[in-house]
Amino acid sequence: MKKGGVVVEVFQVGGDFFLPKVGLDGSDTLTSLKILEYNLAQIRSNPKEFDLILDARGLGAVQKNKRCGIIFSMEGARALTDDPALLTVFYELGLRAISLTYNHKNIFADGCIEEGSGGGLSVLGIDLLKRINNLDMVFDLVHIHPKGFFQALKIYEKPPIVSHSNADANTSIGINHFRNLSDEQIVAVGKRDGVIGVNFM
Repeated sequence: MKKGGVVVEVFQVGGDFFLPKVGLDGSDTLTSLKILEYNLAQIRSNPKEFDLILDARGLGAVQKNKRCGIIFSMEGARALTDDPALLTVFYELGLRAISLTYNHKNIFADGCIEEGSGGGLSVLGIDLLKRINNLDMVFDLVHIHPKGFFQALKIYEKPPIVSHSNADANTSIGINHFRNLSDEQIVAVGKRDGVIGVNFM
């Protein structure tokens, strides 16, 4: 990270994914808590190397010192089970960014791969978004179904991000891919002063 000039890294500390080769279920609540603690232990053990970024002030400070800034994120909210209130526990442990889904449907919303299921947010998903607002967290619109994408923009009050999605218009294979963003989605994020990051796949 230092050699490449990386100032900030986003660490996924859980999400709607399963890594069979290592038997890691990111959607399991206990597993996510263990991942969080493992990363916190590394940061505590290396105070001259890493800073855990908890707010805008911390983000600004890390650009001036010689340490690498770490932001904890969750890619899909299954680890919160069916209780959006658990978000506060993860927040207290340093979680500062979250998306509702991975590619598939969960109890909060439909993922971008889903077809014919409505595509929107659930009642629990709406509740979770309101809690994200109240905690002043970064909301990531990555992987969510287009219908849920626009529903979420009406609820989330701050500039959103789409951490890693490409533009439909620039696809090299000539077809729309479920992971890409339409021009309408891109414009909507721009109008909210949001940020879109590219996906290198």
